[in-house]
Amino acid sequence: MRHSSGPDDLERQGRFAKLLEDFPWERPSARWRAFDAELAAALSRHLFEGLYARERVSLQTRQLVAVSALAALGHEEELRVHLWVALRSGIARETLAEACFQVGVYAGMPATNRALSALAAVIAAYDARTSGADDRVAD
Repeated sequence: MRHSSGPDDLERQGRFAKLLEDFPWERPSARWRAFDAELAAALSRHLFEGLYARERVSLQTRQLVAVSALAALGHEEELRVHLWVALRSGIARETLAEACFQVGVYAGMPATNRALSALAAVIAAYDARTSGADDRVAD
């Protein structure tokens, strides 16, 4: 893992931060900072300068993987974050719904139902904030 930020890393970090603009729920990192600001900063660097800065797969692919894993595990709070970023990065609602249905094959239909409920809530909040405008952020 790299420990310093280059211009490309900072650009990718900024792009990811832009994807979270107007996110209507508390971000997990805010909770981390409330308990340990130094550790929260280190975790954020690892995620955004390390994992999310990697270009082996697109941000959209990363988001589909994250959405599927979080849906299968039933982690709805984190799922909302990644559904929001997925929408902002241009993943179609139908694609996200399909990922939620696919999860049911492996994690059961209750997981699909929870994921679809989270998706519906995120879409409603997204539509309320964007008023139908195309505010996607390029990958």
